[in-house]
Amino acid sequence: MWPVIGAIRSSLRSTHPISYCAVTEGVSRIEEGEGGRVKVRGVCRGGKERAGGQSPLPRSAMAVDWIGFGYAAVVAIGGFLGYKRKGSVVSLIAGILFGALSAGGAYRMSRDASDVKISLVAASTLALVMGVRYSRSRKMMPAGLLCGLSALMVLRILFLML
Repeated sequence: MWPVIGAIRSSLRSTHPISYCAVTEGVSRIEEGEGGRVKVRGVCRGGKERAGGQSPLPRSAMAVDWIGFGYAAVVAIGGFLGYKRKGSVVSLIAGILFGALSAGGAYRMSRDASDVKISLVAASTLALVMGVRYSRSRKMMPAGLLCGLSALMVLRILFLML
């Protein structure tokens, strides 16, 4: 059993040095590699510098989805404000639920730019629900604003999928 674990560890070291070496022991230098991928030079055990391999993710997929996190914050804060101003527990629960779903989707898009399922479902559901509420009430706040923001998020996600 122990030789098997040792073999797995050594194969991880040789094929995924970023997860084994650079992330766990600290990164000393990041360089641009072939095809937009990132090369990492890390400090391994004993303080020796070792060249890491290439990151499995392209540089563009490693960027944080700030727009998605901002959208999630707006949705969650809107739910809290609806509870604070009108006493609506449904607004609080929906705001926290859709804010958390949107934040989770933004996190997943930050890790892998093609992983848009959660963000797309959350934004499109919110756009649909708030669009129906806006068509019934004709009130811009909050239904019209959130419908517009959610529709823009859906368009942004669809554009990123191209």
